[in-house]
Amino acid sequence: MTYSLTCDRVGCVSLQPCAAHPPAPRQRDLAHEASRSKAGASGWRRSELRTRVIARDKRCMNCGSTEHLQADHIIPVAHGGQTTLANMQALCAQCNARKGGR
Repeated sequence: MTYSLTCDRVGCVSLQPCAAHPPAPRQRDLAHEASRSKAGASGWRRSELRTRVIARDKRCMNCGSTEHLQADHIIPVAHGGQTTLANMQALCAQCNARKGGR
């Protein structure tokens, strides 16, 4: 006869789900929790950071437009930039699309 342990803690020999040792969260669950908070390096939520950037700059830093403003990373995250107020600028949708990930 073989037994299947249901508690995933090392050293626990419970044959039932163990109340003393709840199951460890799976990697997918941890990634989901991290993405749910959406807080950047500044500690602000992304929506709040976006609002602060646009309120600070008031216009596109490239062409001066005041319509369809978006918060853009000056140094892209893919190149080591952080999501902080100092590394963000307001760009209109057209200029932001033109800039891409440069």
